[in-house]
Amino acid sequence: MEGDRQILAAALATILQNAVKFTRARGRVALDAYAVADRVLIGVEDECGGVPEGKAEKGLGLGLPISRRGVEANVGQLATSGCTFIIDLPRTA
Repeated sequence: MEGDRQILAAALATILQNAVKFTRARGRVALDAYAVADRVLIGVEDECGGVPEGKAEKGLGLGLPISRRGVEANVGQLATSGCTFIIDLPRTA
């Protein structure tokens, strides 16, 4: 894949920091990365108890919106579902 390494690393770091911050003590944070067809997917799942409906899109602070813009600047998408965050980027040949 191609992209701005610093921007993508900062976006992923912010998502991981939030996962650790909002997961209960002795909880679990999982990082998974894999390629599917023409996409590279990076998933972060934690035990936050769930992001309230509509809050992820509006942002719970500055971290998530900044991460989303960084991923989008690299022609990707940042999707959320409960306590799972997925960075979806184009895969190059």
